[in-house]
Amino acid sequence: MSNAGKRVVRKFNPGMLQSDAELIRQFVVRESELTILLHLLRNNIDSPSCQHALLVGPRGRGKTMLLARVAAEIREASGLSDALVPVRLMEESYEVFSLGDFWLEVLFHLAMELERPHPDLFLELKDTHADLATRVQGPEWEEQTFAAVLETADLLGKKLVVMVENMHDICRQADKHFGWKLRKMMQMEPSIVLIGSATSRFAAMDDAREPFFDIFRTLNLEPLDAAECAKLWESITGESVGERQIRPLQILTGGSPRLVAVVADFATRRSLARLMDDLADLVDEHTDYFRSQLGALTGNKRRVYVALVDLWRPSSAGEIARRARLGIRTVSTVLGRLVDDGVVEIVNNGTPGRYAVLERLMCIYYKLRRQREGGTVVRQVIDFMRAYYGEERATEWLGEVAMDRPETFDASVYDAIFAQWGVEGRPEVRRAAVAGVLATIGAHAVRNPSSDILAVCDSVEHVLRDLGSEEDGPPKLMLAGTRAITLFGIGHERAAMNEVSVMYEAYRPSGKVMVAALLENTLSVVPITAVKATEKAQRRIVDVLSSDEVKAWSLLPLIVALRIRLGDAVRAPAEVMEVAHDLVREIQKRERTYRAWEAERF
Repeated sequence: MSNAGKRVVRKFNPGMLQSDAELIRQFVVRESELTILLHLLRNNIDSPSCQHALLVGPRGRGKTMLLARVAAEIREASGLSDALVPVRLMEESYEVFSLGDFWLEVLFHLAMELERPHPDLFLELKDTHADLATRVQGPEWEEQTFAAVLETADLLGKKLVVMVENMHDICRQADKHFGWKLRKMMQMEPSIVLIGSATSRFAAMDDAREPFFDIFRTLNLEPLDAAECAKLWESITGESVGERQIRPLQILTGGSPRLVAVVADFATRRSLARLMDDLADLVDEHTDYFRSQLGALTGNKRRVYVALVDLWRPSSAGEIARRARLGIRTVSTVLGRLVDDGVVEIVNNGTPGRYAVLERLMCIYYKLRRQREGGTVVRQVIDFMRAYYGEERATEWLGEVAMDRPETFDASVYDAIFAQWGVEGRPEVRRAAVAGVLATIGAHAVRNPSSDILAVCDSVEHVLRDLGSEEDGPPKLMLAGTRAITLFGIGHERAAMNEVSVMYEAYRPSGKVMVAALLENTLSVVPITAVKATEKAQRRIVDVLSSDEVKAWSLLPLIVALRIRLGDAVRAPAEVMEVAHDLVREIQKRERTYRAWEAERF
């Protein structure tokens, strides 16, 4: 992929040293939220009382980018610029400890906003700010800073759209009167519209006794879906990808716009498929980022967070406390703060009190850096996703096989194939014959199982035995799977389970090709067992797939999916759970199709 003309992507400070045109061009997701905010602002222009808004979402969800985009739209759209002035405070308002401090910050950034369109007023406001910044704080000083802001709005004849990030932090660090005074202004002053952001809902919003209860229009920024991830990916890399192709990246990043942008910026030198192979390079190149995320946490916060990262699955406070070697009360308190900070989430899976890390790549970074075996597990999860979501699926090992698939099964067709290719000739030609036969009879085994299919399987086995190659693992695996599918279909449950064991015995956790072959067979077998076999057989399949620890790790999403279908309580890394739920949906879809075929046959 070419790097020529690569555009600067601000992953952490959108809008910094960027033109409005460039920022607008880079804004390709969160369009529905932008529409809502712009509609709110237009309604506020002639309203005697203003509606205020709060964006809620953890770090990296696109709050800063959205606010920067709103500011750009206000400046660029005449219908808005004639009536409004955007005033964006810094993301970290370290100097705000009182309402007077707040208005002083607003005055400073208002001056910066007016530097180009109103240079004289800019210089005047700079002087006013410098004078107020040296005065002793008190009620009179607070009124003076607020008055300076309002006088500027009156002079311009416009309303000020004040954008304040991390409202929860400001409320936490400011004095006890800050929230109530700000609320009074929001209710009484028509010249100021406040758009804030927070990493999570905080007490001042949800408690009727607190200042910000029921005063904001709240917009929750949800994770990006696959289509949005693909759109953001293409805007940065120039590579157009489908929703299925982008799904692994969506899962690994948790749909975080920031992390998708980080990965996409890294991948401008690679295709998406290559990126999945180079995950370790990605982690290595962004080590400073991951370290800074950990470094921003101190004391028990970091200790609890690292414990949760290492557990790499939704965990209770008790489990985290044991891993962190801290008391349960301390851990519970710290977890609440980490949730407020937007770095940990409470998982709503029917079991109360489970916590998980929001930034999923942090867990992968930690596993790759800290544990050899942890890195192996990560690699296996990646290989599984590549096998499942890849375009080629289980047919990759077939190679270039040109063979028509008859609409109905006719054993004589395959007898002729083996008579021509299967008994003599070059090994690669004979392997192609085997591959072509397996590709066609597998579909027939699902829809119209019969003893004739088993006879063709015997012929395939004879050719494979004659070839005697250790490289024929996938065909042997697919052969056993085809037999299992057929035997379950004609009601021979015990014989079918024996073939499932043979299939598993042939499986080697050696990359996506073998994973794809076993996965495809299992996705065909399981819907049939749901219709034709007992629940005991369904659970026995899970037992077989879990019987070898090394193999089981490479098939973890599949095993989790099958256990979910059986109603088991399952906990696994968020990435694994998302793949598992996709698998469950596919199995359900195949089961509906199989039941329809069964109805047609009988």
